[in-house]
Amino acid sequence: MARRPRSHAPVERHDRFDDQALFGVLWGKSNASGKVNLLLQHLLDTAAVAECLWDWYLAPAVRARVDACCGGRGRLLLALLCGLHDVGKASPAFQGKVEELAGRVCSAGLACGGLDAQGRRWHHSSAGAVVVRRVLGTAGWGPVACGWVWPLVAGHHGLIGGESLLERPRGSLLSDAVADDV
Repeated sequence: MARRPRSHAPVERHDRFDDQALFGVLWGKSNASGKVNLLLQHLLDTAAVAECLWDWYLAPAVRARVDACCGGRGRLLLALLCGLHDVGKASPAFQGKVEELAGRVCSAGLACGGLDAQGRRWHHSSAGAVVVRRVLGTAGWGPVACGWVWPLVAGHHGLIGGESLLERPRGSLLSDAVADDV
């Protein structure tokens, strides 16, 4: 999620920003009764379920095959990939979907509103693919590894588009907010 101001200039840190408190406003799921599941909680829950799947349900041959491609760290890889699946929900496009919850995000000093129609429609799975591709590349993952991971995030709702889905909407706050500050 991008922090204000909404310019291309580097974002200055303000005393009122508290990264730990920000995790308390980014929402991942909500229901009609107003119950909110925070994004961080949802991502950690998903990673934990992936570990359970690895431990109890995944066939030994599959575990061995995945372990072989990542130096024996298949369980960690599965948990990481599953845990990252909804990271795009930290984008202004997603956080602005529910007015009341968007107000909490704005009150915390995070960017919200100001998106054009195209930016508001950008799906969190595409935003997540952009974030994962950039962050894993910065963390030292090679282009081949990033090239097979981002489609997993992009396609976690069942449809994997081509690389064109990684093109951020032009002329909207989202184009810089997601790529630079999520």
